[in-house]
Amino acid sequence: MNRILNCLSLAVLASSLFAGCSSDSPSEAPVPPPAGAGDVCGYVRCNGQGLSGVVVSDGVNVVKTDAAGYYSFTCDLSSADFVRISVPSGYETSRDGMLPAFYAAIDPAAQGVQRFDFDLTAADNSRHLLLVMADVHISGRKPGYPDDGGTVVAELDARQCRDRFIPRIASCAASAPEGYRVYGLNLGDMTHSEYWYSKNYSFPQYIETMKGIGFPVFHAIGNHDYCHKVADDTADAQYKAALGPTYYSFNLGSIHYIVLDDMVYKGANSYAARIDDRQMEWLRRDLAAMDPAVRDVVVGMHVPTVSGLQTDGSYKKALENFDEFYALFAGYNLTVLSGHWHHAHSVRIGDTASEYILPAVCGTWWYELLCNDGTPAAFTAFTVDGTSVSRRIVPFGETYASERYRVYNKGVTTNTGTVGPGTSADPAGGSPAILVNLWEMRPDWTFTCYENGVQTSGRLTRVARYDPVHRDFCNQELIGWERYSWCATVRTADHWLQYVPEDPAASVRITVANQKGSLLHVIDTKIE
Repeated sequence: MNRILNCLSLAVLASSLFAGCSSDSPSEAPVPPPAGAGDVCGYVRCNGQGLSGVVVSDGVNVVKTDAAGYYSFTCDLSSADFVRISVPSGYETSRDGMLPAFYAAIDPAAQGVQRFDFDLTAADNSRHLLLVMADVHISGRKPGYPDDGGTVVAELDARQCRDRFIPRIASCAASAPEGYRVYGLNLGDMTHSEYWYSKNYSFPQYIETMKGIGFPVFHAIGNHDYCHKVADDTADAQYKAALGPTYYSFNLGSIHYIVLDDMVYKGANSYAARIDDRQMEWLRRDLAAMDPAVRDVVVGMHVPTVSGLQTDGSYKKALENFDEFYALFAGYNLTVLSGHWHHAHSVRIGDTASEYILPAVCGTWWYELLCNDGTPAAFTAFTVDGTSVSRRIVPFGETYASERYRVYNKGVTTNTGTVGPGTSADPAGGSPAILVNLWEMRPDWTFTCYENGVQTSGRLTRVARYDPVHRDFCNQELIGWERYSWCATVRTADHWLQYVPEDPAASVRITVANQKGSLLHVIDTKIE
């Protein structure tokens, strides 16, 4: 019954949100199918011509349009929410602001056949720029910690988002190489449900704040995008009413993109990190319906599949059905994109699978545009040419916008960054050293080191550290980390480098190359 009530509320939005996805089809369109062919049907068209082979789903059924562009299936109205199409490569939907119109709400109380038509526009997206963001966390909070009436300098989160983040991501989109289409993907925690009621700030306000984005943005649900007051399957109702289905797929160029909800929500911000059985079965069907020539898949979801990252690149499995999930992608080149942690990591899951955990747009919850591992508040730009993909973390804000890494070389020893916030100082002693926080670092990058132009070996190691700058902000009470534990500086172990020179007075050069041997960075520094 809860699911039915949820769908009832969603169905009311269908006609207003999706002008091209309603039962009011143009008179020149093909007539609806005969009775008995299915209770959900429609056409997928471009310039009035039906498109064959387009994948259509209600989250359970997965079918393809026929030669005339027609689809139909019998739907379980007690559990269905949306019809969604897997937008085929080379096409785009219309959009309402930044929201692409690839779905339409099913009415669970409707009698007879429900018809949903989708009109697409041809667009060569074999080359595209995908701008991925996570953890925007706009809550309508006012300046001040801890009670919104203090003296801490922290601008309104919505204002910072509008005045700092939106112009930067819009500028990045505008600078896309010629011939590249631009798309966005938001990996969840757009809002913060605890503030929906106290600050009257929810998804409609989020959409209004983001209206300066001039390209389509797909969305995934985050744990704070569930209603914390609800412990059943209607906790996602507000999200669905504003942003649509919580799992679906689309295609850009030679890449198949999948968005999932990897949380089983239990209420009061409690959840299990798991892809539920309904989604797993849909995922099998979605992959089976793919063009068999496509071997590159990107999955976006909020909570990372791993935890416990170490300096040697090892990890612990965090997703409850980790093995089952990754087994589905045997034979594919898989990239998983996630957020949630508010810091940046790159993880190799296997020879053909990787996970990128993205930094938070909000940094440390907008108190400072710096994430709690020292990574700047940022989005990530993926430049895609066919199946060739390059990645760059793009900071914004005046202080950190030009950073690709951060070097610590003034008064640094091997003890620097070894204690967390709240401690008076790092332990005394230690050897003079240089620390590099290289937040884009992948496990398969290589490093070559020189002192005064002479190559050295064995002096550069990967270490686990707290970022000294972020830790100082905490200790100066510029970040509300004691009340909000997720704002505390975290100790990270997979993107820190420590160099201990043989000669503390030597000029040091560290060169960074990617897995293909291409030179990425030349870091020139010395101990000061």
